[in-house]
Amino acid sequence: LTKCPHTPRSTPADGPGATGRDARTVLIVDEASMASTLDLDPLIAAAAQVGAKVVLVGDPAQIGVVNGPGGMLAALAHAGHGVELAEIHRFSQPWERQASLALRTGEADALADYRTAGRLHPCPDGDSALDGVFGHWSAARAEGHDALMLARTRVDVDALNLRARAAALAAGQVTGPVTVAGGRDWQAGDVLRARRNDRRLKVGDGHVRNGDRYQVLGPGPEDGLVVQDLLGRGRIVLPATYLAEHAEYGWASTIDAAQGATADVGIVLVRPGMDREHLYVAMTRGRHGNHAYITPDPTTDNDDHDHGHRHHEHQQVPGTVEDPQEQAERVLAAALGRSGAQDAAHTALAHARTHAQAQATAQALAAQTARQHQQAAAREAAVKERQHRQDRQVRQARPLLPEHATAIQQLSERRAEHEQLRAELVALHGTLRQTREELEASPRWARGRRRALTNTINSHQLQLRQSEPTLASLDAGIDRLSRQVTHHARQHQTSDLAGPLRYRPGSWDPGRTGELTRPWPTPTDDDLTAIGLAGRREPYRGAERDLDGGLSR
Repeated sequence: LTKCPHTPRSTPADGPGATGRDARTVLIVDEASMASTLDLDPLIAAAAQVGAKVVLVGDPAQIGVVNGPGGMLAALAHAGHGVELAEIHRFSQPWERQASLALRTGEADALADYRTAGRLHPCPDGDSALDGVFGHWSAARAEGHDALMLARTRVDVDALNLRARAAALAAGQVTGPVTVAGGRDWQAGDVLRARRNDRRLKVGDGHVRNGDRYQVLGPGPEDGLVVQDLLGRGRIVLPATYLAEHAEYGWASTIDAAQGATADVGIVLVRPGMDREHLYVAMTRGRHGNHAYITPDPTTDNDDHDHGHRHHEHQQVPGTVEDPQEQAERVLAAALGRSGAQDAAHTALAHARTHAQAQATAQALAAQTARQHQQAAAREAAVKERQHRQDRQVRQARPLLPEHATAIQQLSERRAEHEQLRAELVALHGTLRQTREELEASPRWARGRRRALTNTINSHQLQLRQSEPTLASLDAGIDRLSRQVTHHARQHQTSDLAGPLRYRPGSWDPGRTGELTRPWPTPTDDDLTAIGLAGRREPYRGAERDLDGGLSR
């Protein structure tokens, strides 16, 4: 069993460390989610040359590669090529085992369990959150617990370290002559964290690695420091050149550096902009307890660990006061809903293709719908134009009565009001449905948001009830005006049809009838055609002769 702490790129198949590799060799890559593609590629190539096996071990839901391409472990896991451990052994509290799995998948409902257990600590600003993390860490250490102070950015880590060092100085734990390096004062008792691998600096059977923690023993030669490895690997002298660029105080740690670490108690500072992977790692470092101190103040750091996140989850409305617990849980819920994980190239390409296909389908459907709407609108416009043309012809042939024109105008206005009210009610129903869906999806801890949604629903329902009498009145008015317009139209039509049947001067001779004072008008074929009686001309005349007993002719 050989441990290779250096990066795979420095160990080709024929280089140092390659001795003894053959087809029976198994290369295990721990914390593989943080291994970049540039690191894995030469390692897998070297293993393939000798037929060795490469096993990636890690959690794809944890923090990925900071600088460089990644996502290989997640791609393999999603493809079903992995074996997953089903039982959690780290936590002493059974509820925290299940809650941690919920955090892993971004389920905000798990926050209720942490709130009930007293693990969430709202803070009004960044300074109070930093003080809270440090105070909790100090109390845990005073009780004999191994505790971790964690933060996302180096700015916050430096602030926590300065608080810890000030307390150590006051307690006499940091003493002796001062060595200045990298803008920091170093004395015996300080905790130092290395921030860069350096294989030239040997310690024990290895070398100085990024993330190693040492206790300062005192000044060394040439402005260096004599330090003791906290894992018991021995002593080493760190030169001034290394201290100036790659050393920092080590009481607190970034979440990235703490991935894989285990302590009795984990305490993390949470600001807006944190993603799910960092929150999940930070809240799973402690065996007996994991606490979050949450502030609404965003970070001002812009280091490599920020991953480009510059988010402000919420802008509070001026003049309003938000519940601190609810505000804190909203910051945490936003973190759980945001992923900073990288996709492997194959996964990203598949997602891009799927997105492009979905976008093309949506665009085609939208274009088809637009064409259908345009065609329907054109047909409707043609029908209306034809009807308007016919109406104009009728009005020109015989002007409408004033009361008929008034009724038509009123009917048009009532119908327009009815259509507008119906459109408003349809929009109101849609808004009400969306608000109800949002209320159902809103987490129980968001009490303020749920109250606002409930008030909106009640307001919409009241508007719907108040609009019912108005809608009924419009319906009744439209029905009355429709009957009135229909009655006028029938009168107008009857008058038009009766016109050709009126008496025509010169069509009869009074001297021929004697005892009759009026003629029986005889309609023409055109007149009968207009009223649908052309085929009944002869029967009509026969009926005429029978009715007057032959006296008319």
